[in-house]
Amino acid sequence: MREAAEQNGYAALILEHLAKLAVREEASWILERALEHAGVRAPPAEAVGFGLFVCGPLRDAAEDALGARAADALVEGLSPTFSEPVFSEEVAMAVSGIRGTSKKRASEERVVLLASHDPRRGERLVARLRTEARVFLAPDLFRLMQLAEGHLHERLTVLIDGSVPGLRGPMLKTLGRLLPESARLIFWGVPTVSKLSLEVETLPREASLDEVLALIVGADDAPDEAARRRIVVADDDPIWRATLTRRLRHEGYDVIGCEDGFAALEACIDHQPDLVLTDLEMPALDGLQLAKLLRGRLGADAPPVVLVTGSELPGDDSVVTVLRKTGRFQVLLDLVAHLVADSAQSADGSPR
Repeated sequence: MREAAEQNGYAALILEHLAKLAVREEASWILERALEHAGVRAPPAEAVGFGLFVCGPLRDAAEDALGARAADALVEGLSPTFSEPVFSEEVAMAVSGIRGTSKKRASEERVVLLASHDPRRGERLVARLRTEARVFLAPDLFRLMQLAEGHLHERLTVLIDGSVPGLRGPMLKTLGRLLPESARLIFWGVPTVSKLSLEVETLPREASLDEVLALIVGADDAPDEAARRRIVVADDDPIWRATLTRRLRHEGYDVIGCEDGFAALEACIDHQPDLVLTDLEMPALDGLQLAKLLRGRLGADAPPVVLVTGSELPGDDSVVTVLRKTGRFQVLLDLVAHLVADSAQSADGSPR
């Protein structure tokens, strides 16, 4: 597999960037593991597919080996090679409005800074909290203090779990002096530490995610797992499907991945999603046929459908809009948040 990968120009580019972050043997191992995760022998040769590979399997493999900060640096370094998204002027204007609304709303929400040296534990909590707060994840106390300095005048909660190094050192006292009196400081599974200038709340190491959430946002406001918004992702490209599913789950959505239109149709009938994201060209049942069948079978209860495609962009009144596939996800995520919120409000003001 490694020999096939190294014949690909994109593989050489990946190894070049990894060499700045790791020794050569480790760089080759990271690339090989990413290829195994993606189920391919070499990185995709087209720009869009390469972007998906970098943001999904490659980033995961780099994070496992080098940590989240190095993985982010790798993605940032490779990002100029990604294809830019292509949207209609109407969609671009709508998304711009969504972003403006989101920023205004975010300034009124609580900010949670989470310090965890366990990336999987941290990401699970971040995903659960995203619907209730703006959440930032730090791997150590130094990065946590950098984040705190940018949010001192906001409704701030700081959560530190016991996996973070340096909890008995002077940096923790520095953090205590830095935080405003209005901030909440919560220790999760942290051994006894020196007395700080700020009042501290504690949770035992064995506390569940639900208990942590209840303490941060209040038992009555903690997000209910069953009430999470549900999205069906239909695409016969396993890399795109896995990457998009991962990003959406990271945002806190319940995601059902389907490899073709028929599986997506069954998922929509059985699970009543709030939104469907579908490829256009799929075997047996394509994205447009799926949208028309949903409208025909479910009528007014049919979920909104968005075509996300690498093909020519068709127009059809059975879909909400059409987006070009790209390795850059933020426009798509903004649109998803807007459409899911509208779908939930249309369902008699309650979740599906």
